[in-house]
Amino acid sequence: MEAAEPNDRACRDQPMKFANICLIAAREIRDHLRDRRTLAMMILLPVGLYPILAISVYQLAQFLEEKPCRVLVVGADLWMEQSGVPKLLDEDHPQYFHPALFSDLRRQRLLEVISGAEVGIAGQGTPEILRREIEHLVASARVDVAVWFPPEFCRFVDEWARGEAFGFHRAGEGSGPQLFYSTASDRSQVAYGRLQAVLDRWRELWRRQALAARGVPQEVLDPFGVAAADVAVVRGRQGAALWARILPVLLIIWAATGAFYPAIDACAGEKERGTLETLLISPAKRVEIVLGKLCSVALFSALTSLTNVWSMMVSGWLFLQRLPQFGAPPLRLSLWLVAAVIPIAILFAAVSVALAARARSTREAQYYLMPVILITMPLVLLPTTPGVEMSLGMSLIPVTGLVLLLKELLAGQIADQWGYVVPVAGVTVGLCVLAVRTAIRQFESEKVLFREAEILSLRTIAWAVGKLRNQSLGPRHGVAVGLVILSLKLAWSVRIQTPTDFRGFVHQQILAQVVAFALPAVLGAILLSRWPAATLSLRFSSWKHLLTAIILAFLLQPSAVFLQQRLRYLFPPGHATQEFLHHLDTLVMEGSLPLALLAFALIPAVCEELAFRGMVLGSFVARERYLLGVVTSALIFAAAHVFAVQQIMALALGLVLGAMVVSTGSLWPAMVFHAVYNGGMLWASRIGAASPAHLVLRPALERFDLAEDPRATATILALLAMAVVFVWGLGFGWQLNQQRARPVNREQGVPH
Repeated sequence: MEAAEPNDRACRDQPMKFANICLIAAREIRDHLRDRRTLAMMILLPVGLYPILAISVYQLAQFLEEKPCRVLVVGADLWMEQSGVPKLLDEDHPQYFHPALFSDLRRQRLLEVISGAEVGIAGQGTPEILRREIEHLVASARVDVAVWFPPEFCRFVDEWARGEAFGFHRAGEGSGPQLFYSTASDRSQVAYGRLQAVLDRWRELWRRQALAARGVPQEVLDPFGVAAADVAVVRGRQGAALWARILPVLLIIWAATGAFYPAIDACAGEKERGTLETLLISPAKRVEIVLGKLCSVALFSALTSLTNVWSMMVSGWLFLQRLPQFGAPPLRLSLWLVAAVIPIAILFAAVSVALAARARSTREAQYYLMPVILITMPLVLLPTTPGVEMSLGMSLIPVTGLVLLLKELLAGQIADQWGYVVPVAGVTVGLCVLAVRTAIRQFESEKVLFREAEILSLRTIAWAVGKLRNQSLGPRHGVAVGLVILSLKLAWSVRIQTPTDFRGFVHQQILAQVVAFALPAVLGAILLSRWPAATLSLRFSSWKHLLTAIILAFLLQPSAVFLQQRLRYLFPPGHATQEFLHHLDTLVMEGSLPLALLAFALIPAVCEELAFRGMVLGSFVARERYLLGVVTSALIFAAAHVFAVQQIMALALGLVLGAMVVSTGSLWPAMVFHAVYNGGMLWASRIGAASPAHLVLRPALERFDLAEDPRATATILALLAMAVVFVWGLGFGWQLNQQRARPVNREQGVPH
């Protein structure tokens, strides 16, 4: 092995050859094409499946019809015989409502009227008894919806018939017709919508008769009619909105599925067949091997996705275009799908190759498919939600921005979407580069490539427990504890009630910090490592590092305020979220400042740093994986927050805190930084300032006329000063502090 190391280094120093990439890609393509199951899944299945589905939908659509709903009417027999009152029920067919209440007579048969006598309600008794009986009938699904006319409404009808009542507010809100339905039943909700429309039209007849009785002519009541025209039918885009929602989702889901199985065969399958070692000792570099496999996997991903999409479009064009809710698919605009499938196929191919290379066997690799789908599905389904529209903030969300852009382009809204092509393409290409780099790193790691499959037995479990007690902390332990923390935080957020007073809010905040963050981190360090204090980086820190943390916290605040304002512009919170945040801000502003600093500055600084920079980052530092640890701990720290703007702010702050811990080798500067940062922002909001740094820099800038926009200039100066202070206080000792940050010497088994 020592003699082969210079040859490997010389091979790595050679330039990458495109011919080797093509050769490996061609080899992988031939291997996949030899498998008949691959061809069947990629070509034969979509070609035969979607026409069958389209024919089935077309046949079912011919037999599908709206079913009639059962409507219980109670109390109407007491006033139905009054003259001069708009008719509610059909006189010739009492089991239906009056034809005048329907704009389309075909919908009259969709509501079947059931009297109270048919279900054992005679209309007598106290209102409370009648209400309970009606509620029981609706809840037990004996009737779909019910309408009850109370005795007060009957007296109102008598006054109306005698000409003594013309005001419709006379009966009051609680004495008019009352509807009963159940949201637990889809059939009941449909019946409620239909009955509500009938009663609205009936009430309109009452209004017309009242105005006519006062001498208002009919022309005033109905001065003109309204005609509607569907421009989608005129322009040949009927059903384009439906296809625009379906096709991008189908494109991405099949791209992910089409990439994973070829990647399993190309990586985990080669491990089981024993051909991976032969490929690795070939003259081709690791990068060339990865890129060759990526090209073949991306090709099959793109072909699988496009074959399924085109097959569905052709089937829809042949069989479903006659249905009004479908229409013909936008065949001319489908070229956008071809342009979008290239980066999507590369992205999922790189992710699939990285996961498949990490798997010990094809069975283990198949288990990795479900997390990929679970992560992808929310990003894909979010654009299909009603009310979600394209914006600059949405275009920066991975996969979601691409689906939204394709949705608008397929719907024919091309002119308004050119401005979002650049951010969507930038995010997608960036993800592709990151995924490809991750796949390359997997192939460069011998430990990942040649891990053997583990057989679960009692001896294996005993060996794993003993090894866990005697080994230093690893990244998987930190990530596992981080996932436990996220689960506890999510459960706490769901179960907790909205605070109504300041002291209750403080109590919830402190309890959540201790239970969800600090307790799992401390227990994890005690149970999973031999030196908990060293694992959590609880080492002494110099005064220089603590002073640097305080200064950096103040200098970072102007940039954080600017970033928060930009994020709120890109991702504006909803009305309910704004009201909730405003309620919490009001509680904090009206409470005691020392208690607020304790609950929202000091306690989070200790608990959150123990959890994310202590436990999660410490597990990566123990294995000298500093950059990955900083990023991972920042991502988990961001996921622990609820709202999108808070998550992005927490991600940026987590990167700074992680770099500080790695540079100093201690958790204390990060705690001090966190406490000063939160406390300074809280105190500044109390006095109506953006941040403490703005209070110091803005007056000087305004006094000496150094800038037209003192706030922006203060932010820039604070950033420059922050860079200088970081280099002065932390930057020069980076390599030395990395050595100090390691809690355990794995070779000797003792702490540094």
